[in-house]
Amino acid sequence: MFYIKLIKLIKNDCWVKLGIGVERDLEILSQNYNLGHCSGGIELKNICLMAKYPKPSLENLYQKFVGPFIKKNHS
Repeated sequence: MFYIKLIKLIKNDCWVKLGIGVERDLEILSQNYNLGHCSGGIELKNICLMAKYPKPSLENLYQKFVGPFIKKNHS
């Protein structure tokens, strides 16, 4: 049941999927699981490049808009 709901979310353009590399991620999911067209992805990297933001990555965006990134110590 969860699997079916996840597929509907991935394929539905009403659910916006944001990320760096999200277009490629949707393409890979579509190919690997024969999902057909997966839509609703907004590529943050393109927006960052248009805004002349020098290092578009989720970590850098988080630091800019939320605050310092804290790496977990896995010991």
